[in-house]
Amino acid sequence: MEMSRIYGLYCNPYHGFRVMSLRLLPVRYIFDRFPRMVREISRKLNKKVRLVTEGKETQIDKNIVTALYDPMLHIIRNAIDHGIEEPKERQKAGKPEEGTLILRAQRMGDKVVVEVKDDGRGIDPDIIRAKAVEKGFISAEEAAGMKDDAALELLFIPGFSTSEGVTELSGRGVGMDVIRDTVRKLGGNVRVVSRVGIGTSVFMELPVTMVTSKVLLVNVQGQRYALPLESVREMVKIKADDVRRMKGKEVVVLREEVIPLLRLREFMGFQGDKDKGYEYEEYPLVVLNSGMAVVVDEFIGEQEIIIRPLAEELSSATCFLGAAILGDGNIVLVLNPEELAGGV
Repeated sequence: MEMSRIYGLYCNPYHGFRVMSLRLLPVRYIFDRFPRMVREISRKLNKKVRLVTEGKETQIDKNIVTALYDPMLHIIRNAIDHGIEEPKERQKAGKPEEGTLILRAQRMGDKVVVEVKDDGRGIDPDIIRAKAVEKGFISAEEAAGMKDDAALELLFIPGFSTSEGVTELSGRGVGMDVIRDTVRKLGGNVRVVSRVGIGTSVFMELPVTMVTSKVLLVNVQGQRYALPLESVREMVKIKADDVRRMKGKEVVVLREEVIPLLRLREFMGFQGDKDKGYEYEEYPLVVLNSGMAVVVDEFIGEQEIIIRPLAEELSSATCFLGAAILGDGNIVLVLNPEELAGGV
């Protein structure tokens, strides 16, 4: 079987669009790990805690799900250890004996917001300001003029803690600064909202996917594809008469350099006249850094996209690095330059 037919079988774009799904996982893969832990911690601390999960089917990138476990673990431990009160204290405050801990995920545009919320004692901004002054992070004058929201931001200073001592569960040096650093490495951010006597929410705003890239969009047979811009040396147009054959392969000579050609239509398994559709018999070429040129129908332009991995069942289609959703809602497949080189 000739090479173009092999790639047409596995990389045909219409086959890809029919079965393509993005490699996202529902957050239940991480939420479902916490019920047992919450029960064990509550038992050790003689507290009653009811765990509620919402939005478990919200999907997010597999790598983000994996990396999110440790930050959530620390936030949950802190919520039970320092946030939710003991039953007697809750009764005195007019609350149910049983505290409530909510894990919530919600899709908002191209972001997912994961919230850990408790109905505990809350964080007193006056205590935060006083502790920050005591540790020399801010002056007394700065503390006096600091709003409550700004005071909560002090929790993210490395080494800052309002805990008076180390417990078995928290206060061992993994602070909110580490949590924020971890989430920022995932392309997200963290904020804290708290009301004294009402409770605390920690919000982690995360991208649905992690990978972004600048690409060159091209058109082939009415379908758009993307090539990583870092792999593109130049874009040129040649006449059909400039194409030569050398050892049975199509080549073109550019500035005294012999460059092999790959017709993307044939590579993708499109049928029909290979020259049909080239206006004025000009061939748009994308010359890659690898020393080959890809024949396309049209240059569309550069764009920055979020590359979403293909589903595992499409992992055999190695000619694609992934997929992206464009601003108009259409899906574009991102071509793998290294695999294109195998087609010439």
